[in-house]
Amino acid sequence: MSDAKQYGKRDVEQLDYDGNYFFRHVLAMTAERLHSKTDIAAELAYRDRRIAELEAELAEREGWQPIETAPPQKAVLLHYKTEYGFWLTIRAEFVPEETRDVDDQPYDGDAVYDKVTDRHWWPEGWYELIDNWGDMSCVMVHGAPYRWMPLPAAPDSAT
Repeated sequence: MSDAKQYGKRDVEQLDYDGNYFFRHVLAMTAERLHSKTDIAAELAYRDRRIAELEAELAEREGWQPIETAPPQKAVLLHYKTEYGFWLTIRAEFVPEETRDVDDQPYDGDAVYDKVTDRHWWPEGWYELIDNWGDMSCVMVHGAPYRWMPLPAAPDSAT
């Protein structure tokens, strides 16, 4: 078993201020006689399972897929958390290691140099795809990719 803690000290006043999250559970546990750690752990396990089920249903309904299943070098919608903690959804593609040569497709950044082949490669990672920045058509994504989904079909054009 891991030594990492799963439970930290929580600000119960803030939890109540945010929506009565703490005190309503204290009242419910008292009313339902959940006093032992086993009873409380069983309730937490049930809720964890239910949350996972709902997250899976939501992902399936919305078309969002686990990031590990994203196709490389294909434009998709990417939902990610920026390095500043904001969630964004962008059009992006994943570039695997040593698949995009700087000589074939220019890269405006620090390329990865391979001494053996004397080639410069784009760094592995996610890149936001941009259509209206002139010479610059993509920028590296800095943050934590979370989910992806295929691009929707283009709308019918008006004639």
